[in-house]
Amino acid sequence: MILRWMRRLTLGGLALALGLAAAGCEPAEAPKSAQAAAKMTVTLKLDRSTYEHTAQGPAVLKAQLVVHNPGPGAVRLTFPSSQRYDLEVRNERGQVVVRWSEERAFAMVLGEEDIPPGEKTYGIELKLASEGGQPLPAGRYTARGWVTCTEPEAYSATAPFEIRAAR
Repeated sequence: MILRWMRRLTLGGLALALGLAAAGCEPAEAPKSAQAAAKMTVTLKLDRSTYEHTAQGPAVLKAQLVVHNPGPGAVRLTFPSSQRYDLEVRNERGQVVVRWSEERAFAMVLGEEDIPPGEKTYGIELKLASEGGQPLPAGRYTARGWVTCTEPEAYSATAPFEIRAAR
């Protein structure tokens, strides 16, 4: 009796582990969806190339992370949480100085999203400030946005920008 229960538990755990592994960030339907997903591209558009802090506080970067699905059908992506995208800013030394998701909480629940043929746009606003709220220093930076369902480089894009000293 105990041996039978242990076998069920082990098989159930194996099925659960396999189910979780299958629920990763890969397209849900292969091979058609996998082929379409391989052709998807991502672009990061910033509202400007130069930012300047004001007396009221740090400048705000407004970005659009655009996922382009050339079609013909939707591509279903699986996400490990309720987060769908992220954006980070790196300084000239390549260090991450601010990340959009840093001060946010996301439900730890698997989710799916269909990316229809055409473009899917995520709007992101990020205050150009350090953790302590201090405006980032003048200099050249790189913003990198990505869809959080995949390896960080799979659906990501970068865009350079500059912060100028306030006049």
